[in-house]
Amino acid sequence: MWYFVTSAVATSQQIPVRQRAFGLRLVAAAVVLGFLYLASSFVMTLVVSLLLFFLCDPVVSWLGRRGLPRAVGSLLMVMALLAIAYGAFYVFYAQAQAFVNDFPNYSEKLRRHALRFRQKAEQIQEQTDTVMAVEKSARRPVRPAAPQTDWTTYLGAGLRSATEIVFLVSFIPFLIYFLLAWKDHLRRNSVILFAAGNRMAAEKTLDGITMMIRGFIFGNVIIGAILSTASALLFVMMGLPYAALMAPISGFLSVVPYLGALLAMIPPILAGATKYDTLAPLVGIASGVAGFHIIALNVLYPKLIGARLHLNPVVVTVSLMFWGWLWGAMGLLLAIPITAAIKAIFDNVPEWRRYGRLMAD
Repeated sequence: MWYFVTSAVATSQQIPVRQRAFGLRLVAAAVVLGFLYLASSFVMTLVVSLLLFFLCDPVVSWLGRRGLPRAVGSLLMVMALLAIAYGAFYVFYAQAQAFVNDFPNYSEKLRRHALRFRQKAEQIQEQTDTVMAVEKSARRPVRPAAPQTDWTTYLGAGLRSATEIVFLVSFIPFLIYFLLAWKDHLRRNSVILFAAGNRMAAEKTLDGITMMIRGFIFGNVIIGAILSTASALLFVMMGLPYAALMAPISGFLSVVPYLGALLAMIPPILAGATKYDTLAPLVGIASGVAGFHIIALNVLYPKLIGARLHLNPVVVTVSLMFWGWLWGAMGLLLAIPITAAIKAIFDNVPEWRRYGRLMAD
């Protein structure tokens, strides 16, 4: 046994310092990746709470400058958030319930639309087979049915049930309140954790993260509100059923990076399929939603968000792929703010500034 230990020590001493440092970094990265996957429920809850904290903090600070104690202002802000959430639920629940109740009545119309699409697809398939001279078998092999997947699977890798989601969401108001009320204490003592020579860099890093994330959140909220208003006008003009419900859903889905245009089309098309007998109105709605998305992406997004993030498209795409692979749909929503925070850290640490320049636009 002693022979193997001494051999291992001697071998490790022969390994160059750079190789050992690289190996340690690789192991550390694997540990962090495993933690992010296994503790995804905890991390996602914390990240969502932090994003809402950045959104609410300016209001609490404004109330503090007017003489209101920070603890009281934080409590009022959390109560306002809960009131907004309840009001939105109350307003849209009636329309959502009516839509769900009426949906079976339109099953025949939806079946006709599905059959029409299927016939078009079969015609395209037959024409393709003819051109490619592919022999079609008389009977296609029966494929095994895909396993049923619970809807929570698509939300995130760590969210395993609706009960767990409700349990985690219940912690968010408390986290937001304590983050708001204890902001000064947490910030001051977080900076003290660093060496005296690095505290100024830590202050700049915290300020950079705050400004970047706050700009991202406010920009997305403003863009989502503008798209929701434009979509509502379009849907009312088109006589779309449940326009008041579909407009905000479509508007805020449109701000999802890359997939926003496709996701924003699904709710209004689904609602329109219950009313229209032809495809022309559905094409018009889809074209309108796509046009709004293009305008927002090329006009609103650069002015409200792009100037604050300074992330190049390659980094954005890779971050969406990574966090979406790791956390599912929630990863897609949180990928940009997490990447922006990482870049803010790189920009304010001298040894890591080259990585920040690599991520910049």
